[in-house]
Amino acid sequence: MAALCYDAAAMSTDRFVLGTAGHIDHGKTALVKALTGVDTDRLKEEKARGITIELGFASLVREGTIVGLVDVPGHERFIRAMAAGASGVDAVMLVVAADEGVMPQTREHLAVSSLLGVGAGFIALNKVDLVTDPEWLDLVESDLHDAVEGTFLESPRVIRCSAQTGEGLDEVRQAIFELAARVPARQSDGLLRLPMDRVFTMTGHGTVVTGTLLAGTVRLGDELVALPTELGGKVRGLQVHGQEVPEAKAGQRTAVNLKGVEHREISRGLVLAKQGELTPTHIFEAELRLLGWVERPVKRGQRFIVLAGTAQAQGAVVPLEGAEVEPGQTAWVQIQLDRPLVVLPGDRFVLQGFSLSRDHGSTIGGGVVVRSHPRRRRRRDPDYASLLGRLALATPPERVAEEVLFAGMAGLPLGRLSERLPFPPPHTAKVVAELLEKGQLVGDPGDALVHASPFAHLKERITAVVTQLAEASPMAESFGRQEILSRLGFELSPRIFALAVDGLISSGSLEGDAVAVAPAGSAGRKALRALAERVRMAIEDAGLEPPKAPELAASMGVKEQDVRDLLAAHLKAGRLVRAKDDFVFGSKAIEALQARLVAYLEDKKEISPTEFKELCGVTRKYLIPLSELFDERKVTLRVGNVRKLRQAPKPRP
Repeated sequence: MAALCYDAAAMSTDRFVLGTAGHIDHGKTALVKALTGVDTDRLKEEKARGITIELGFASLVREGTIVGLVDVPGHERFIRAMAAGASGVDAVMLVVAADEGVMPQTREHLAVSSLLGVGAGFIALNKVDLVTDPEWLDLVESDLHDAVEGTFLESPRVIRCSAQTGEGLDEVRQAIFELAARVPARQSDGLLRLPMDRVFTMTGHGTVVTGTLLAGTVRLGDELVALPTELGGKVRGLQVHGQEVPEAKAGQRTAVNLKGVEHREISRGLVLAKQGELTPTHIFEAELRLLGWVERPVKRGQRFIVLAGTAQAQGAVVPLEGAEVEPGQTAWVQIQLDRPLVVLPGDRFVLQGFSLSRDHGSTIGGGVVVRSHPRRRRRRDPDYASLLGRLALATPPERVAEEVLFAGMAGLPLGRLSERLPFPPPHTAKVVAELLEKGQLVGDPGDALVHASPFAHLKERITAVVTQLAEASPMAESFGRQEILSRLGFELSPRIFALAVDGLISSGSLEGDAVAVAPAGSAGRKALRALAERVRMAIEDAGLEPPKAPELAASMGVKEQDVRDLLAAHLKAGRLVRAKDDFVFGSKAIEALQARLVAYLEDKKEISPTEFKELCGVTRKYLIPLSELFDERKVTLRVGNVRKLRQAPKPRP
């Protein structure tokens, strides 16, 4: 699969991080001390037990090149700490004891490094002072070549050395600085991310956070937040390799003195980022590689430990192509997390089981994040899996267009779009500008961007809503924009809505202004409104003996259905009143008759059909519909053959 990284061809001369890897007691810490003079085992428990438990840090400097060294635990039960340290390194020094050779954590550390995307390194064959048989050393080297076959260390440089006697250390140093000279620099213009690997307090300074800056640049005075929490503060001090600096860049081992947060409130696994730039996610999609030594396939919904950066969470694996992933297989999956993590496309992760497997530790696989904020998927979807494959190989314009298309009508502002892409914000902004100019995207980068395809559908939907409103209210000259927006039925940026409406007006599909719109063809609507008014006046003028729709249509020389549609619009607006047997009366005539009827009943208490006929002055044809109309309005109540007021009238003041 093509790399999901933005092209960064510049070589790193001032920032390079090398991680150790290897089995417990193969001399990783001793080798780092011999190279740098720093004992990275700082904890009392580490001193007492003689093993590394936590990550340790040191540095090497030569002619302006600074190398940060991350020493990792070798014990199988501390593999998560090892993965946290390896997640920020540029290259690996695989340490193998000459007297023992390849061991289980040699293989597991190598696998973890490969899964995390480490692409360079060498092998330090340590403790050669303990071996007197040259043939044994040759045998160990041969075994090493077999063990690293198919990995980034294939055809490796193997340096025989001893941390105790100093043999081969100059060659080890030379190999380290040669790596530093050719490993690509990281994205200093990317979104700032510093996964925390240590948090402590210093007297007189307060909270200090350390980690390898994965991307971006951090400066004095920056406001940072420790994601996924909302805790954060201002940067009041920065150190790179123990030196005070005004700024730190991607790839550097960095210590950040934070003002405004207590060290007990934050811990390893959180990610320092700029306020508002990154959104933690509960779901991501990736290309997962299951290691060949795994004993059973991974089934749908099976849960594992997910290691990403220095953080970890539990995650359920959902294969997108089949029901399970076989050992040694690579597959497209969605991983649903029990807690949010900060991951971006192009990031690497490791999966671990909840128990140790024989000879290989707990690591079962890992892979590359392709999408960081997808919607939840419960079923396999081969077509979508194929789409992920295309996304992984897509050009920047193709990738930007697809991510905006995923967002649908809601769209994405440029800031939220940037965290969904595997290249830095300046490059994203340039691509977005090009796509806006070509018409493939629509909108405002500061508000929301929408793909041209759903935008075209949006305009069709707006036109349909306006047409429906016009048909339901033919007397209305126009309809408010806010009313139309509320009837669309989906989340939408007001800015995108305004662009769509303005575009429809410009193209002649609609008529209107900044407040209200109407269907195109004002002459036709004026004629329709004129006909509607004629129909209404004909009903009103007829008083309590109005004509029905067929008679109105015949007298006006129009279609009966048109008259019925106009009557329906008047009824909905309350200008006319419907009664039994398809009679429609004018509102004014009904209100006047109701007033006379109430006055009569207040005086006489009841009214017979004959008396109601005299009160109305109509024939029996209209008498029954009118009588039942006032029953429906709850003005009258029929009792036997007479009607009475449904409620006693309120006393007049």
